[in-house]
Order: sequence, then structure tokens, then C-alpha cells
Amino acid sequence: SDESGDLSTSASGQKVHVRLKYTAQINRLMNAWSGGYVLKLSVNKVSQLTGNPRASVHRTMKRHLHLSTLLQNITEEDKEQLVTFANWLLDNEEIVPSILWSDEASFSVDGIINKHNCEIWSRDALHGYLTHNLHSPHLCVWMGFPSKCLLRPFFFDATVSGDSYLHMLQTHVIPQLKQHNKSSTVFQHDGAPPHYSNQVRTYLREQFSDERVIARGFPNFWPARSPVLTPLDYWFWGMIKARLYHENKPKNLVELRARIEEESAPVTLEEVKHAVSDISYRL
Repeated sequence: SDESGDLSTSASGQKVHVRLKYTAQINRLMNAWSGGYVLKLSVNKVSQLTGNPRASVHRTMKRHLHLSTLLQNITEEDKEQLVTFANWLLDNEEIVPSILWSDEASFSVDGIINKHNCEIWSRDALHGYLTHNLHSPHLCVWMGFPSKCLLRPFFFDATVSGDSYLHMLQTHVIPQLKQHNKSSTVFQHDGAPPHYSNQVRTYLREQFSDERVIARGFPNFWPARSPVLTPLDYWFWGMIKARLYHENKPKNLVELRARIEEESAPVTLEEVKHAVSDISYRL
């Protein structure tokens, strides 16, 4: 800086000025949302709304805002499994683009986040509780993608069971993979009870083989409670929910389903590729 103390005349001063500008823009955006909580905005959405680079927005939010992560309780055993899996994936990083990342999420008409794994940004430490209408109509949606294609969402008509999940794999997932000629796909899902049913595990072995499944009950074991490693949790669901509920909430389940399909369709392969590549930085 010069003798006047004007930091803006130096390279470091310019960086400070830019960071302050980003912080001011993000704070203005947050003030426009009820309670100062960005419950419906992802980092990508803040980047889009402010016109600032995603990486810069993320750094600014980490530096100046509180992040409350709503997670299931993580045990020491969970941590050990996570480390073991991360080391395995680092040793086999070449398969990351071929992994079909998959997950289910519940979307409610009232727009409140109701998934175990989510992140909430706040200007102040979050001490209160989020409330929502337990009887709000909702849909359970499956989504999946490797780095080079995006499968269509699948909507479950009722609570997901082993039978309904198997039906989804047979009629929705495998036909699309064949259509995209993804014969080298490595299938991933978490250890939810429907995923672990005997008929589902048998079918996955028939379609992919033991070595090309990352899941509970397979040699390549997916660690419990590890949303930090799946782009559905750390990117896709938050982005879609931000788009869905940003202005006008859906009025009913028919409109909710149509809106989910509508907001999923414009997602580009470049966005998918970028989200999947982030996994390497999280290991």
C-alpha cells in the first residue's frame, strides 16, 4: 500500500476490495430472505444471482458466514469407514467419471428442507429449530448421473420399498444406461434398507458385477452417513430446491412433479462434470 494507506493501490488491497464487494453483495442477498437464512440457496445459486465466480462466492461464505450442516449422528466407526473409502477412491481415481452417483430426496409442497443431509448458511450461528408442516404433501424422487450424462428423475408413488426400488432399476435406470451405451458404469447408492434388499443386491450383481457396485453389502462398501462425497447431496438437491422454491412454490403434487422435471432438464453436462470433479478435492 502507499503512504496514504489506500490498500486498493496494491495487489493485496485489490483482493481485499473484491472480497468486501462479494461480502456486501451476499449480505444484501441474504437480507432479502426471511430471517437471514439462505434455506433455499446453494452456493451455485448465490453465484448466479450476484454474478460472481462460484469459487469466490464459496470462499466468501466460508469466511464470513456460519454453516450449519444437518446430518445424522456420525460415529467413530463411520469416520473409519469414510477414511477407508476415501483412500480406496484416491487409489482408483480413474473410475470417478464412470461412477453413477444416485440418491433419493423428498420434495414437499411447502418447500421446507426435509432431507437428513443438507447445509444452511446464516449470518449468525444457528441455535433455533426449523419447523415445517408434517402433513405437507411430498414426493420421493430418485436421481442419478455419472460425469457424462444425466438420467431422468424417477418419482415413487409411495414409500420406497425393496420391490419399488428394484422396479425403478429395471424399468428406469438400466434402460437409460443402455441407451447412453454406458457399459463401464460403476453403480453407487447408500445403505438405505430398500437398497440392501436381497432382490436389489442380486439384480445389481447381475447387471454390474461385484466390482462395479459401490454399496453396502459389496466389496466396495459405501460408508454410512457420508453426504460430503456424493454430488447429489453437496450440489444437485440444493440447486434444484433453490430453483423450485425461489419465487412461487408449487401448489400441489402435480405441479411439484412438473416443476422438478422442468428444473432438472436444463442442467448441463458441464455442470455435472464440474460437480463430479469436486469429489477429488473432498477426499
